[in-house]
Amino acid sequence: MSSLKGKIIVLDFWASWCAPCRATLPNVEQISKDFADRGVVVIGIDLDRNEDAFKGTVSYFGLTYRQAFDGSEGKVSSLYRISGIPMTYVIGRDGIIRGKDLRGDALKAEIEKLINGK
Repeated sequence: MSSLKGKIIVLDFWASWCAPCRATLPNVEQISKDFADRGVVVIGIDLDRNEDAFKGTVSYFGLTYRQAFDGSEGKVSSLYRISGIPMTYVIGRDGIIRGKDLRGDALKAEIEKLINGK
């Protein structure tokens, strides 16, 4: 994560078997495209037990933003104490979590707020 220092980071925890997660993936993809040139990095963190299911979902939805396979008992999900998905964290340029469990317009608004230094 040190290469991301000074960036706004969106962590999106999801799994292929989670219907609400699958429903939000296209929105997260669009957010990654809309804010890519504004210092925002989106990272999807998959909690599937099977890496093939993860890869298949990424391919099916044509996801182009960064993805990481964390597994069902992964280190990253434990670090962020993920107990339910979908779950999104927004981390400011200062490395502090600035938003949690945001989607759609609320997620966009939080990102805009951080870009504008508010």
